[in-house]
Amino acid sequence: QAAIEPDPGRAMDAALAGLRDPQWGTELGRLLLTRAIDETQYAAGRRWGEEAALYRSSLDVRPCRTASLEVGMGGHQPDPDSEDGQQQARREARQRERFFEAHAALIAAGMLAESAVRRLCEDNLSLIGMVERIAVRRGLSILAAFWNLTNQRVNGTNVR
Repeated sequence: QAAIEPDPGRAMDAALAGLRDPQWGTELGRLLLTRAIDETQYAAGRRWGEEAALYRSSLDVRPCRTASLEVGMGGHQPDPDSEDGQQQARREARQRERFFEAHAALIAAGMLAESAVRRLCEDNLSLIGMVERIAVRRGLSILAAFWNLTNQRVNGTNVR
């Protein structure tokens, strides 16, 4: 089992102050710290957040409320007709396809699970009530199975 901080509130405060790993300052991290989700579900949530961010990036869409809007503003996209532009287009098409496949698996868990996972992992929003908590666990478990998340590492420790 992962070396989980014994006091979730202190771990979150330290993460938000920049003294601990920022993952513990997220709602997903808080759910792991309070043992509302297990390590495999946590790994699936982190992967979903990363996949969703890559998907949005492949569409050149970023949430307006974050500092990520300024990432890469100094550069330019390669010419779509150049070799670099064509490679980037292929890479982004593969990323979108991976996201669509994972999204289909998540939808199979139910629309409440899909909505709860996306709000938690993409928007860092809290879950509302036990029904959403159950739904997010179901959605994250489906994603973990879809991605075959075994032997993952969380905080330096193997995840079952």
